[in-house]
This record gives sequence, C-alpha cells and structure tokens, in this order.
Amino acid sequence: MGVELTSIEAYQTIRDNGLLSKRRWQVYDFIYRNQPCTLNAIIQGLARTGQNTGAISGRISELRRLSVIEPCGDQVAPTGHRVLLWRTTRGLPKKIVDDMVPCPNCLGKGKVHKPIEAGVISAEELVSA
Repeated sequence: MGVELTSIEAYQTIRDNGLLSKRRWQVYDFIYRNQPCTLNAIIQGLARTGQNTGAISGRISELRRLSVIEPCGDQVAPTGHRVLLWRTTRGLPKKIVDDMVPCPNCLGKGKVHKPIEAGVISAEELVSA
C-alpha cells in the first residue's frame, strides 16, 4: 500500500513535473489557492489576473475527469441558483478514459460524453460521488 499524498504534496508534484497543460494548471492553481470556490469565482479571479477566461467550464470538466478537483458542496448564488463549490483533491492526474460517442443531435459529426446511466444527478449526489 502506497503512502497517501497530502494536497500540498499533490499540488507540488503536479506543479514541479508539469502534469497539467498550461490552461488546466491555471484553473487548478486558482482553485487550490482559493478553495472552495464556484465556477463564477474562478472566472472572475482569473479575469482579475489578466488571464483568458474562455472555456473555463471545459477545464473544470477535464480537471474533474483527471480526478484532481472535486465538488465539495454548493451554495446559493446571487441569482438564486444553487452552484457547486470546487476544491482540489490529494490525487495526481489519472488517465482520462475516452468516453466520447457520436452526437445524436448533429448526425454523428460531433462527439459528446456517454450519457450518465439513469436520470439527473442532484448536487448532493454529485458531491458524494
């Protein structure tokens, strides 16, 4: 059985070994330094530092699939909607399994992730996943 990394060790290993692409690293680094934080907080925080904020939600999805960030709760946004809070994990990036299938809405020209088995996942289920 291996020694479990702390979040600090995981952060330093990812940083020192370049285990994430530049854009993924920018988002991961922001989350690490400001956790827990919402997607909107990440976008606003990166914008304040002059970084490109395009496709941040895509980077969040990728980082989650790499198992280096996870949802850790939710809160009510100023809009009244519930939004997820994100934090870093103690893990190093895992290989992403290719779960892309032809898009049923664009005659197979595009690709989408395989649908989740049954129904809609609530924020509580997402946090406990």
